[in-house]
Amino acid sequence: MVGAPLLGMLRRMTRVRGSGAAGAGAAGAGAAALGDLDELLAEVAQETGTSIELKPMLSGDAFRLNEDDPLVRSFLNSYGAVSGGRTLEFGKKPFVDDGNAFYAMRGIAALTHGPAATGAHTLDEKVPIDELVRVAQTYLLTAVDFCPYAK
Repeated sequence: MVGAPLLGMLRRMTRVRGSGAAGAGAAGAGAAALGDLDELLAEVAQETGTSIELKPMLSGDAFRLNEDDPLVRSFLNSYGAVSGGRTLEFGKKPFVDDGNAFYAMRGIAALTHGPAATGAHTLDEKVPIDELVRVAQTYLLTAVDFCPYAK
C-alpha cells in the first residue's frame, strides 16, 4: 500500500526538482513546487493513516555584492592576476551557502569561488590539480591585498 505513494513521490520529485531556479518565474516556480509537495504529502498521509504538516523555511536569501567593496575588489584583482586577465561576471548562483547568511545578518561581503570540478560533493568528485593551485593562488593574493597589515 505505501509503495504506490512513494513511487508517486519519486515521480513528482523529478518534476519538482530544479523548479526553484532564479529568474523571472522563480517565485511562481517555488509556489508550484510547494503545491506539488503539499499534494504529495497529503497522498502519503492518507495512504499511511498519518498526519503530515509542512513548514517551509527560507534557508538563505538572495543578496547582491557591492562591486566596490574592498574585499570584492581585492578578489577580482587577484583573480585577474592569476587567470591571465580574465574577469568574472556578477550574477546569480544556483545554490545557497553561508555567504547568504553572513550578508543577511551583518552585511558582510561573502564570495563563493572554487575550482572547476566535476561531480561536486559526490563520491565521484574530481578536481584537476591546476585548479586547486589556481584557487589557492587567488585566495592568497586576495588575503595579501585585502589585509592592511599584510602590506
